[in-house]
Amino acid sequence: MNAAQREARARSNTAAFWNKRQQAAETEKDLAAVMVEYAKAVATRRAVGDNSAVWRELAELLHTWCQRHST
Repeated sequence: MNAAQREARARSNTAAFWNKRQQAAETEKDLAAVMVEYAKAVATRRAVGDNSAVWRELAELLHTWCQRHST
């Protein structure tokens, strides 16, 4: 198996893992918790070294969501 095949397999396994978790969520609240975990996992993988840009983008998206849904 070459590097491209290993990477494709890893992406497929990751997708299957998170798809199962999403499907297993019994409530919308459970689904939201899964998606927050997913977002944090993606940010952790993408933040190489001290790449705060990934975490900053996630923080900005969450901030926008909070502003939109707060009273």
